[in-house]
Amino acid sequence: MQKRNIQIKEITELSQKALLKTGLTTFDVDIIIQHLLQEELLDKGSHGFYRLPNILKYLKNNKISADIEINKIEGNCTRINGNNNIGLIVAQKACTTAIMEAKNHSITMTVATNYI
Repeated sequence: MQKRNIQIKEITELSQKALLKTGLTTFDVDIIIQHLLQEELLDKGSHGFYRLPNILKYLKNNKISADIEINKIEGNCTRINGNNNIGLIVAQKACTTAIMEAKNHSITMTVATNYI
């Protein structure tokens, strides 16, 4: 495969177009693109846009049928059920939930399951 340089604007626009065609929301697409871009800029190409074809392949073959669920287990423990959503999106939801819970408790635990 031949390598070529591509501008950030071009790769993000191409990625956004492809991901939006899968039915993801603009919000979820932005989460994925920002993560992939950040990994590229940190020189971690194996965690960057290299992963996009596999994400697109999964989304093409497996329509996400349910939203991410937040289940309170007990007190300061929360379980995030990803319902087979993309791990990057589930992780973002888990982090946001953990931060919100940490504001209410001195310590909190958030677990994410069922994601790809």
